[in-house]
Amino acid sequence: MSGDADIRVLVDCKNILGEGPLWDVEEQRLYWIDSFGDKVFRCTEQGTEVQEAAVYSGQIVRFAPDGTIDRIIKTPVLKATSVMFGGPDMDVMYVTSMARPPLPRFPEDGPMAGHLFAIHGLGVKGISESRFLG
Repeated sequence: MSGDADIRVLVDCKNILGEGPLWDVEEQRLYWIDSFGDKVFRCTEQGTEVQEAAVYSGQIVRFAPDGTIDRIIKTPVLKATSVMFGGPDMDVMYVTSMARPPLPRFPEDGPMAGHLFAIHGLGVKGISESRFLG
């Protein structure tokens, strides 16, 4: 990477642990989460919208384009850490989980902690990510 790259602050939202960025091609919007701050962010032309998420509660929450909750999927662990679609048809949701909590205040998950899960039959597909070329 060139030393003269133009890097700018897009949103000053003070994430505790910002991760999982996703570009929605149809909406032309950027989504990301704050894992420890329990929030989902969506960047729009008017600014950034924030939705509370069910982090550390054993749920994956899907939001509709208008920000309302569209679907809730219960997971076998409380600490699901990230999701991604894959498989030949991009219709399998893969879910990672945390084996050891970073702080004592987080609940234990028992023998399923730290596992990778595959969720089939959701009736939705993910989109392939472009490879970074630059």
